[in-house]
Formats: sequence, C-alpha cells, structure tokens
Amino acid sequence: KGSIKNIVTKIGVPIGGGIMNKRRLLLHLIDVGCFLAMYLAVVFLSYIVSHKLPLSPFGHCVHFAILLAISVLVRSAFRIYRNIWRYANSHAYLLVVFADAASAVLGGLITFFTPYHMGGWQTLTLFCGFCLLTLTNRFVYQQYKSRKHLAESQNKINVVIVGAGNVGVL
Repeated sequence: KGSIKNIVTKIGVPIGGGIMNKRRLLLHLIDVGCFLAMYLAVVFLSYIVSHKLPLSPFGHCVHFAILLAISVLVRSAFRIYRNIWRYANSHAYLLVVFADAASAVLGGLITFFTPYHMGGWQTLTLFCGFCLLTLTNRFVYQQYKSRKHLAESQNKINVVIVGAGNVGVL
C-alpha cells in the first residue's frame, strides 16, 4: 500500500512494464538533478551579487518546489518525455526549448505573486541554464549511443537487399 512503486505510480510516473519506463524515470531523475544543480548555482550567483540570500532556507525550498512542479507539468504538457532521445531530431530539441521558455514565463508570473519570489533575472537564468543542461545531457547521450553502436557494428558485414526499397537501406 505504501510502497515506492505505488506512490510513484499514483503521481503519474510509470514504473514497471519494461525498459522504456525505467529509462523515462531515470530521465526524470536526471532532469531533477540538473534543475537542483542549476537552482543552487543561481542562488550562489545571487549571493555573490548581493552578498545576501534572496530568501530564507525554507523560502528557497518552497520556491524550488514550485518552479520544479511548474517545469515538470509544462514539460509533460509538451510531451517531452515521450521521445526516445537516442533518435531525437531537431523538433524534439525545439520542444524542450519552448517548454522551458513557457516554464520560465509561468514560473516567474506565479512566484511573483507569492512571498517566495527570488527575482526576475534569477528565474530567467535558472530556466535558461536548465534548458542548456537538459540539451547538453540529451546531446551527450545521443553521441554516446551513436559511438557505441558504431563500435559494435564495425565487426559486422553490411548487406543491402536489392529491391527492398527503404527497408534494404542501412
């Protein structure tokens, strides 16, 4: 009843049922880690600029949770996690950029009307950095898989089936 699998399934992250769901969950966790890293970098940058923290520690936790929830909801609305990132194209990457831009606007507007607003430039920097980290992750993963596949296929003999159309093309 209170197991991790039941809790995570109730909040909408599918677990079980194959390797794709495990990869999708891992992608969510990597993105949360990137968001946390970028949030801490923005707080540190803000501290360097003003020599004080913009919010209390509790305020930062609430602000972080609000912005993370907005980011996850907007990315889910844009269906970011439905793509197979090994075969992603420019459309999938542009969706990440548009989703993060929408998250920045929505997050800035929502937190502006709460007592946990850190600042406009901080929110913009957070989402721009998060988008950059996300795209870097996806590009590195795609290159890793491409090179791994290339190394595995060097010992194979390529065969073309004449008359098979696009199916015969490697």
